[in-house]
Amino acid sequence: MGDTRGSILRAAIHQFAESGLQQTSLRSIAREAGVDPALILHYFGSKRGLFLALVRQKLDEVLAGLLGDVPPTKDIGDLLVARFLALWDGDRRLFAALFRTAMSDESLASLLRTELLAELVRRVAATHSTEAERRAALALSQLMGMAVGRYVLGIEPLASADPEEVAADVGPTLTRYLLRPLPPPARPGGR
Repeated sequence: MGDTRGSILRAAIHQFAESGLQQTSLRSIAREAGVDPALILHYFGSKRGLFLALVRQKLDEVLAGLLGDVPPTKDIGDLLVARFLALWDGDRRLFAALFRTAMSDESLASLLRTELLAELVRRVAATHSTEAERRAALALSQLMGMAVGRYVLGIEPLASADPEEVAADVGPTLTRYLLRPLPPPARPGGR
């Protein structure tokens, strides 16, 4: 059971990365996985169900790789950016496919937003309890903006820069968001 399910997920990762959600067929995934298309429906219910299972799996990998045992050091931003890039540099096309789909599918965007943000809030609150939600939202927006520029839009020189260079450029901003004093929030209707 786990081997068949795993084979389907591995084939789906490849197919979604190559063609995106809309252009990928269950038949092409089944063919690559060496299974009957009915097994995909059995395990995942639909192509969208398969895609969501894949997103959950990648989220678990990203959260474990990104946030696992990260000490609250003065270089936490550099470390987080380096880990993020290490996780996604090998799967650039998959990241682009996931992100493009999330931009057009509110339920998927909500899943990414709530799961990533909730885990970041939990981790930030454990190390720096003041304004954990605000800090996590700022950090997540910085990571996602960097990722979109690097993997989806291919903005140069960001897209081809060495991961160490990107970590050195973006990391200090993440560290500031996570650990340094933030300006007071703007009051509604004024500055």
